[in-house]
Amino acid sequence: MIDDLELRRRLHAAAATPAGPRRDDLAAADAVIDRRRTERWHRAAAVAVVACVALVVVVVPVLLGGAGRSGDEGGGDAAGGHSFPLPPRGSLADDPDYLAAVRELDWPNRPVPDSADRQVVFAGETPAGRVALVVGPAEGQLFGQWYTGPAAAAPQDLVPDSSYLTVDPAESTALAVGQPGSGVDGGGGALIVIAQPGDQVLVSPRAEIATDGTVGRDYQPVDTVDGVAVVALDAVVPGADGARYRVVHDGVVSESRGVFPAFGAGEVFDPPDLVPLRPGGDPDPAPEAIDQALRQVSGPTGLGEETLDPVLLWSGVVPGPDGGDADVVVLALTLPSGAVATSTAFADMAADGSGTAGGCGVGTHPAGTAVADVVAAAACSVPGTSNAAELVSYVVTAPPGHARVELLRSGGAPGAAQTLEDGAAVVRDVESASTARVTGPGLPDREEPITRITDALGEGE
Repeated sequence: MIDDLELRRRLHAAAATPAGPRRDDLAAADAVIDRRRTERWHRAAAVAVVACVALVVVVVPVLLGGAGRSGDEGGGDAAGGHSFPLPPRGSLADDPDYLAAVRELDWPNRPVPDSADRQVVFAGETPAGRVALVVGPAEGQLFGQWYTGPAAAAPQDLVPDSSYLTVDPAESTALAVGQPGSGVDGGGGALIVIAQPGDQVLVSPRAEIATDGTVGRDYQPVDTVDGVAVVALDAVVPGADGARYRVVHDGVVSESRGVFPAFGAGEVFDPPDLVPLRPGGDPDPAPEAIDQALRQVSGPTGLGEETLDPVLLWSGVVPGPDGGDADVVVLALTLPSGAVATSTAFADMAADGSGTAGGCGVGTHPAGTAVADVVAAAACSVPGTSNAAELVSYVVTAPPGHARVELLRSGGAPGAAQTLEDGAAVVRDVESASTARVTGPGLPDREEPITRITDALGEGE
């Protein structure tokens, strides 16, 4: 079982791996996520494994400083021809002593570039404190390391971000930093996007779910200096990872990317206690499953639990590939637009509090949909603790009166069918299904698209 740092390392490595045409970093990371869409937990630590930063953009001018001076102030010529072709940028770019000290900072990830070959790409003050990006060559590639610290931090007070980063000088890179209580007016953070001089940067802080249930994004241009954007954020919402940005080069959108947050942005693991709305639901669902289901909506939208008002529609178990069971929950959450999102997630926890948890996707319903009347259908892929392959189960829940569910293939071909017990069923089907049809005496047939973890809210354009 890989730990959180190794998963993060693989995500960054996948995001930077060339494969024909240039790929979006998060799309490349999906190759890893699809195989390992889980989070590892240890409840004794009382901290979620991955915590991200919701980006709520405030148009606040930030002094970035110039592009720095050419020469050795950002680092010497990198070995093997792998170097960053631009001088340091940021408000500290003209401080050679500071840059020299930053190049010598601890490099926590391997491989470790020689300090003499490292270059400072960015060093400067942001609304969330001082931030620096250092790159260096090793094993034929250019690697990067982010460092963060409080305002006016000395180099030795900068903390290395634990994430693993490979760098392509021709492409942008970005980081979201901040903790509750930091930043503008005592709260917030910052987004740093490093692109090419002359490029325009547009930011979408989060996914928006409209009244009709469709998911979209609003990209707004932000100020840049020498191709660097430092955007002030007026909120830091735990668990959120919905921000995306675009780079416009020569009038054309050349990149559309998600934002990897600083790995140190932690949050307390404290999901709400919820009682199932529908009969037959397990009254004691795994809190890790509830947390995962909340994250699938709060992350992309940047909305907190108090805004989403979660309702537990149903909870139960799905089989795991090793012969055991995993807890599963189905939440209904109401968005500010009035639209309703259904989020299904699972958790397979050991007695010592360790285990795995993951999402099964999010469905959306238009405003005016009564939570009690929602039909939800999701494909949950539960990974094994050994070498067993993931096991897919279809979780379906419907309002009272519906007695049966039939899975439909793409194109409408019939699949597995099963009786709904107390308004829910966990269906196994060896072939892939795209739709669930629920029926009941005297009720019209209802069809609901089946969600999967790949149905992420954050990708809406």
